[in-house]
Amino acid sequence: MGNIANDALMQDLGQVLQFFQLDLTSINPSYPITYWVQSVATSASSGITTNSPIIWTLEYPEGSTPQTIVWNPIDLQIDQWETSSQGALPRPKIRLANVLGVFTPSIIAYGDMVGGTVRRFRTYAKYLDGQPAASPSAYYGPDEWRIERKVSQNPLYVDFELASWMDQQNVKLPYRTVIRDYCLARYRVYRNGAWDYSSTQCPYTGTGYWDQYGNATIVVGLDQCGKQKSDCLLRFPNPAALPFWGFLGVERINLSGGY
Repeated sequence: MGNIANDALMQDLGQVLQFFQLDLTSINPSYPITYWVQSVATSASSGITTNSPIIWTLEYPEGSTPQTIVWNPIDLQIDQWETSSQGALPRPKIRLANVLGVFTPSIIAYGDMVGGTVRRFRTYAKYLDGQPAASPSAYYGPDEWRIERKVSQNPLYVDFELASWMDQQNVKLPYRTVIRDYCLARYRVYRNGAWDYSSTQCPYTGTGYWDQYGNATIVVGLDQCGKQKSDCLLRFPNPAALPFWGFLGVERINLSGGY
């Protein structure tokens, strides 16, 4: 495993590449995440071919099983991606080449892709698959942004304005009501002979079914989440991170300071 933090102390850092994920699962849970690498002029010493797909095995989230990914090259431009501790939160811009209409179907189908997530990972060529120092966890980031709006579109490219998840219109803190033992995530709904995930927030898509009391059932239509931690564990028995939308660490405190 490479230690990318130590690279900042080196004089010759080598070539840095920018990798991007487009994640629209918040809009449509069945939409596959797409992966790109920014097209750049690469050096012969890195063994990377310019404008060709690059294989880089990525460990994300941290601690998860690394996934071997083919990152497809794309011409893109980014602006105002750097963050600052002063002033307003940045509103980055990203311009994506759309000569072949790659993004047009998603733009039409998913409301200009507003609400989708763009993540940027930066790493050095020496950490890619096939290199002596190859590492799935040696990267900076990810920088994560929400698609705020489509700025413009023409036959050559499409421009988007991005925003931080903290910089959303009419969003107030705390974002959710603090409840300790109850999950607020919307569970899937079975209607007309099929699962409806259109407004689902819970990531469960399995074929194990339990009713609202936690009893196992073979009747698909009786599958309902009871919204307790125990119901979550039935569906995610060995999670790296339990997707429970309750605040389990909250304690009740009275004004006298006791519990």
